[in-house]
Amino acid sequence: MTSKYTVGELVWAKMKTFPSWPGRVSNTPPKLKKPKNSAGLYCIYFFGSNNYGWIEEKFLIPYEQGKEKLTQLCKTAAFKEAIKQIEAYIDDPKKYEAVFDNSQDEADFKFNELKENEDKPEKPPKPIKKTPGRKRLSTANSSHEAPAKASKPSVSASSILKSNISSSSVLKSSAASSIGKSSLSIIHMEYEDKDDSVSGSRESSYISSNHTGSSRQMAHLWNKPTVTRPLTPPIDLKSISPMLAGKSVTPTSKVIGFLGLGIMGRAMVKNLLHTGHKVVVWNRTRAKCNDFIENGAKMGLAPCEVVDAADIIFSCVPDPHAAREMIFGNCGVLQTMTMGKGYVEMTGIDSECSHDIADAIVEKGGRYLEAQIQGSRLQAEEGSLIILAAGDKNLFQDIASCFSAIGNNCLFLGAVGTATKMNLVLQTINAISMAGLVEAMALADRTGLQKKDVLEILEMTTIASPAMVEKSNAIIMADYSTHTRLTHLQKDLRLALGMAEDLTLPMPVTATANEVLKHAKRLGFGEDDVSALYFRARF
Repeated sequence: MTSKYTVGELVWAKMKTFPSWPGRVSNTPPKLKKPKNSAGLYCIYFFGSNNYGWIEEKFLIPYEQGKEKLTQLCKTAAFKEAIKQIEAYIDDPKKYEAVFDNSQDEADFKFNELKENEDKPEKPPKPIKKTPGRKRLSTANSSHEAPAKASKPSVSASSILKSNISSSSVLKSSAASSIGKSSLSIIHMEYEDKDDSVSGSRESSYISSNHTGSSRQMAHLWNKPTVTRPLTPPIDLKSISPMLAGKSVTPTSKVIGFLGLGIMGRAMVKNLLHTGHKVVVWNRTRAKCNDFIENGAKMGLAPCEVVDAADIIFSCVPDPHAAREMIFGNCGVLQTMTMGKGYVEMTGIDSECSHDIADAIVEKGGRYLEAQIQGSRLQAEEGSLIILAAGDKNLFQDIASCFSAIGNNCLFLGAVGTATKMNLVLQTINAISMAGLVEAMALADRTGLQKKDVLEILEMTTIASPAMVEKSNAIIMADYSTHTRLTHLQKDLRLALGMAEDLTLPMPVTATANEVLKHAKRLGFGEDDVSALYFRARF
């Protein structure tokens, strides 16, 4: 039978339920099974998705012949990317020579196959146990052959390899699950944001590779798109924000202790030092204390040493477990807590944990204040946080200068537990709105809308907020510098759901948002900024 299409010819390949897709007639890659009845079938390389599939001749059209009509039938981002790639191939086919040259991959595959067979130890034959007294029975049975192992059902040509266009507009081959993780010759495509606002800084690279041989080109099938978390920039202790410079803060004469130098803690201690407060710091990783020591702070070797050296101690650690460890753990706060000292809990905790800590502090003669903070790293560095306080009002008044240095608004809400409840309510609103924002941005991208246009119109509406605008810009510019850790927001949702459970209050929307955040954590985005949820929604 004479072949209508030759290897290297560009075509449109049509598959059931999917639009025609630009491809290239190619040689069969190593380990890609050939259908038993391959007459009239062509191995097609799909641009954009970088997969191969067997397509019948009647579903193929020469590329140039159908170009004008078929390019208008699909508007998805993945389809546009495929058109870009095939046009780039037409302009410079040499860029794709390595992709379509399977000779080296085939040699590698055969060598690896031989090597694997050689390395397999030969299994010694199992000794046949003869049971005395049953020779007659075994002889009788020997005339009947053991049933042969059920052979694998034959697979039709159409089911050997069916490519699908997934909801993320990326073709995936169903045969990928049956092909070993070491063969199929497919280029590895780095994720590129197709938004015009970042096209200048993130030019598309159609062929990129971090590996050699077939494993290099197979990586696209196994690796999900990832976002590289930018390193948190070191805090500049010399600079003063304009907002802080405009404040008139008279520092308290009391020595301030500070436990925990995370993203928020570092920024707050910096502002305390700039406003003239005497500060003693501690952090589990001692290296984080060095810069502050050089700028006038002192360091305690353990939480109990900080309490011993300070009059009022602030604690800002990741979660309730760490907050309890500061109090009840080895070398903890309670060991040196004495009459008159103050303890300010700034960790995001629930009211139950706050009451436990308050009881322990008061029992030692100390004073307790919960001070929950609303804001991100940017607000912490500017000194514009919102502080929600509850507990000992005299302690609240004693540290007014500290709150002036780190925040713009400081509210006293009443008895212990009030501020933590208020904080969890606000964090619930924040988390749900962020989950909705990233899914809406992913929807805009999938439908071909420009994210910058979505933001521009969003800002004209009443639903826009500074947080939404900030995270939208982060998504558009692909700037995922950590301002609010995703894992911390998920922790607050978990605590809010626990509080609702105690009150038998159903919160289905919050529970769904919590599952979204948990899934993002499982994908490895826990330490990223919450805006990295966009990747979870998009892919």
